[in-house]
Amino acid sequence: MGKIIAIANQKGGVGKTTTAVNIAAGLVKEGKKVLGIDLDPQANMSEYLGYQYDSLYNISDLMVAAANNNLDGECIKKSIVRSDEGIDYIPSNIKLASADLFLSNVMCREQVLKRILKREEFAEYDYVIIDVRP
Repeated sequence: MGKIIAIANQKGGVGKTTTAVNIAAGLVKEGKKVLGIDLDPQANMSEYLGYQYDSLYNISDLMVAAANNNLDGECIKKSIVRSDEGIDYIPSNIKLASADLFLSNVMCREQVLKRILKREEFAEYDYVIIDVRP
């Protein structure tokens, strides 16, 4: 896998999602293979990219599966959606807020996203752009 870029700020409403989507779009325009990950329960990145709530899985499902050591490649593939602009992304929804509660009791919870991104299904991406919650 290529580079991972997380767009983060402690405050909401400062343009994190807009920045993440525009960086992803610019990289796709340059011919790069890009994956966006929406890590905000408000799911603004998912909505910006046209998500229709039709994928079988989202980032909260992947995080819970990874924390339980039962994440498989099929689950990952079914979570990736492609936008009209050619940006692949893993959507979020309000379930991510409850996943946070679940993860608070998991050993090494700070490693869950890292375990997901180390999977071979992500090796094809030049960039992973993560839109982080405040």
